Amino acid sequence: MPKLLGNWRHDSKAVQKCAQAAEQAGYSVFGVQYAGECWSGPLAHMTFSQYGASSRCLKGTGTNWAQDVYMFFSK
Repeated sequence: MPKLLGNWRHDSKAVQKCAQAAEQAGYSVFGVQYAGECWSGPLAHMTFSQYGASSRCLKGTGTNWAQDVYMFFSK
C-alpha cells in the first residue's frame, strides 16, 4: 500500500486511529505495520494481497515489512 496515512507507533489505539484515517480518506482497506504505521491507497483493495500472507505480524499491528490488513464491509 503506497500511502502513509499516519504513524501511531506503540499507541494502543493505532488500529482504531488508522481505521478512522482510512475511512476519512475514502479507502476500504488499510494496513498497520511496524507497531503503528498506517498504510492504504486508492487501489489497496485490489493490491493488498499481492505478496501473500505473512506469519510475522504481532498483536494486530504488523512488524517491519509485514502488515496486518483490515477491510471495511458495507452494511
